[in-house]
Amino acid sequence: MKTIIVQGDGLTSHALPELDGQTLLQVAKTPNLDEMASRGEFGTLTLASQTIPLSSAVVHLSLLGYDPSRYYSGLGPYEAASLDIVLEPHDMAFLCQFVTLGSVNGRGYDKKLGPSLTLDDEEAGGLDTEDAKELIAIANEQLGSEAIQFYTGERHRHLMVWIGSPSRCRCYDPRAARGRTIEPFLPSGKGADVVQELMEASRVLLRHHPVNQEREQAEINPANCLWLWGPGKAIELPKWKDRWPIPNVTISPSSVHRGIAMSAGMDVLNPLIHTEDDSHDLSQYVELCLAEIQTRDIVYLHVPMPDTEGTTDMQAAIHTIEMFDAQVVGPLIQAFSEKGNCRLLVVGCRAGEDAQVSMLFPTPYALYSPFESRHTQSQFLFDEIHAVKGPVRDATRILARMLATEAS
Repeated sequence: MKTIIVQGDGLTSHALPELDGQTLLQVAKTPNLDEMASRGEFGTLTLASQTIPLSSAVVHLSLLGYDPSRYYSGLGPYEAASLDIVLEPHDMAFLCQFVTLGSVNGRGYDKKLGPSLTLDDEEAGGLDTEDAKELIAIANEQLGSEAIQFYTGERHRHLMVWIGSPSRCRCYDPRAARGRTIEPFLPSGKGADVVQELMEASRVLLRHHPVNQEREQAEINPANCLWLWGPGKAIELPKWKDRWPIPNVTISPSSVHRGIAMSAGMDVLNPLIHTEDDSHDLSQYVELCLAEIQTRDIVYLHVPMPDTEGTTDMQAAIHTIEMFDAQVVGPLIQAFSEKGNCRLLVVGCRAGEDAQVSMLFPTPYALYSPFESRHTQSQFLFDEIHAVKGPVRDATRILARMLATEAS
């Protein structure tokens, strides 16, 4: 049986006062997701270890059958895997992200990292990879050493490796600090002083770089700080094919998510290389997915949506979710109905890797096959409130359960 797993990254949210205490999913019109919830299996995902949040990367790792309590140490190692960078056992990999810092009282160039500075833009004004290469090169030249190395990734997100690191510091997703003073989100714990010193030094280094001077002249947010986060040491994943020798592919525009799949020995595709611009056209994801399912038995489709909770435009956020339903879920249901012998698993999660936030909210899922649907429908809506009324499944075992059912 053909299986498509869709991770809707950014589908779920907390209850919003702007929406009279409802979530975005509750307000959005999602007839296709509602059909899956009503005619298939609908519930929530969890983990055996209640201390690990089902953040975006952890959801992906878990749905591939890997227990994150064993196989997740942070995002950095999976970013490294996507760049084919081999980490030694004691190396620590950090996501190295260009951001725009501002100040409560002006530009704040003379301010130290602390309460007077704010995080204005976690993507540094849409920094492109070519400009980022110049900035990473100067960072390597001025801040790099035998112990600290920087690697170019994509657009605003890159990699730093601390060789032989003793660090056990805690770092934060910059999205958590968006629009706020950065002090509560600065690194803490063992080794945090080194990490923070590198972040501070990057501000001095990047301040007058020609790339940023040009950006400021064009009234574009400058890439004026390297934000280090997602630290982790390498963990070797057992190869996916040794457990399930099934033709497969992961489709994702996210380097971290592709790195997870590559670490598992899976094939990967980046849907963004199939488009000539940066428009968030969800139909391209579906076209690539349906083309791949012709020759694969399992396709994992990771669809990140704009950070719906990071906007004050609630109607735009609702529209994003409705487009996911119409442009991704609807066409996949239609294609499966025509082809037969297929099943679709859709999982909604919150955008980003904020552990404290992700622990507090349900992770809804719907498992649906046109030829295995219920004879009597239940009137469920695909949202956080209805999902908690259904079964609770271990995220690391749901795929094994599906494949075991198929084998029997």
